[in-house]
Amino acid sequence: MRYRTSKNNLEVIKNRYFFAKKFVDNKSILEIGCGFGLGFEYLYQNSKDYIGTDINEEQINLAKKNNSKYENKFLMLKLKEIKKLNQKFDIIICLATVYYLDINEFLDVSKKILNQNGQIVFDMSNKDMPGFDSKWDNQSKYYQVDELNSILKENGFSANFYGSYKIDNQKKISTILKIRSIVKKLFNFLKLNFLKKIIIFFVDKNFYILPHSIKDDMESYNYNYIPISPLEKCFNYKVIFVEAKLDT
Repeated sequence: MRYRTSKNNLEVIKNRYFFAKKFVDNKSILEIGCGFGLGFEYLYQNSKDYIGTDINEEQINLAKKNNSKYENKFLMLKLKEIKKLNQKFDIIICLATVYYLDINEFLDVSKKILNQNGQIVFDMSNKDMPGFDSKWDNQSKYYQVDELNSILKENGFSANFYGSYKIDNQKKISTILKIRSIVKKLFNFLKLNFLKKIIIFFVDKNFYILPHSIKDDMESYNYNYIPISPLEKCFNYKVIFVEAKLDT
């Protein structure tokens, strides 16, 4: 099965992996939520080793198929099962996935399988973005930057935060997201979830077939992430990236 997405969504995926790539050179990688394995080749080419996990069997099977020479690199595992690998890593990457997990469990597992001075890298939609509605996609475990900083500190991590996709017109973004929220509530009230899916499909123009790998596309990709304060709320970026090191 070939999955489809919008070109905009593919750009978001590339943006995530471009950030993560900055930290993987000559390191052993664990990617939690590796999905179809789109980023495997891009991350693996300069790394020491790589293991990708996901709870979706169909996606893991596709990752193995798309990377047939490295199918042993992809495993279907739940978060609590990762400790069974009996293996340690230099860096854990978790892109577009943390908000599906219990963050304290994620950090606890990370501490147990990271090498000394190990790192975690993950991203999260900005909860403080004007008009943000986490329930549009049935996701709810989002955190403000200062909340994330406190949680990471409590779990023994020192973190740096970066903003991506700057919001130039906060009022416009807020209005769009509020309209989305109203439409969603209306669809739920009228039990028209199937119509919501159809509208998302056509609005996002999900006609672009996902490639097997983003590696070749990344040769010309570039982006400048902006450091943001871990002590303040951030309103100016759509996405927050986190790089955190395990304190020794």
